[in-house]
Amino acid sequence: LSIRRQRQMCIRDRSKARGPFSRLEIETRHRGVWNAVRRFVIQQGYDDSGDPKWRVIDDHSDNLNNMSVFRSQKIPMDDVSTIAGMTRAVSTVLGTEDTNFLEAFLASEDMQAAYRQLPISDLHLCLNIVAVYIEEEDEVAFFELLGMPFGAVHSVYNFIRFARTLSELARFWLWIHNSHFFDDFFIVEPKFSVVSGVWAFREMCHLIGVQLEDAKHQLPCNMPISLGVQFDMSVIQQGLFQIAPKSSRVRNLVWEIDSILDDLSLIHISEPTRLRRIS
Repeated sequence: LSIRRQRQMCIRDRSKARGPFSRLEIETRHRGVWNAVRRFVIQQGYDDSGDPKWRVIDDHSDNLNNMSVFRSQKIPMDDVSTIAGMTRAVSTVLGTEDTNFLEAFLASEDMQAAYRQLPISDLHLCLNIVAVYIEEEDEVAFFELLGMPFGAVHSVYNFIRFARTLSELARFWLWIHNSHFFDDFFIVEPKFSVVSGVWAFREMCHLIGVQLEDAKHQLPCNMPISLGVQFDMSVIQQGLFQIAPKSSRVRNLVWEIDSILDDLSLIHISEPTRLRRIS
């Protein structure tokens, strides 16, 4: 509960939510037409320093908001294999001469509080009200979340379309060889142009108001970490491309398996899908 409270206060301090409000205040603000969303916290393994990673979920399934959403659109998703293909393409074009100057490098950027950067229409704020139980005061406080929530179906489609557009802008406007996975953007370019490519991408984001997470900014290199994977691009001129999970990814998988074995009630029908990451 304290983690939930801290995270909500953090969001509010960054002008991403309004509140707290009492039930009476919410009733008055929305004239009796509103739907509260319960909020809970889950642990997503551990970060690189060994500290627990927590994510706040706004449960739009529990209050039936997700049942009102349907999308027929299929949005292609890029992943680790895309980075491998981009690297191979760059290396094929560059050839084998002067490898110190022409070898492929990768840099990555991450959006700050990604979903929260997409605003909710004022007409729909009544469906994006987060209910938070304040343990110290033994009461429920309500917040109007101004950005897309994590836990709603519509957020996924809306955000991926936005991220895809941002990637396409960089590709066709600035000729930056890039792609993305949700809010993770990766740039694969020759060593001689990758620095200017990263600079141009960051300036483009600043120009259109997209906030990047400086702490996750990764400088160009040929042994990068992206999407939880360690790449070795230094040997691609020899026909090799080495990929391995980073150590924290392995630790998190072990932690997840151990947590399931410790509490067998965690096993349900979706468990095989979750554990496909073993491969």
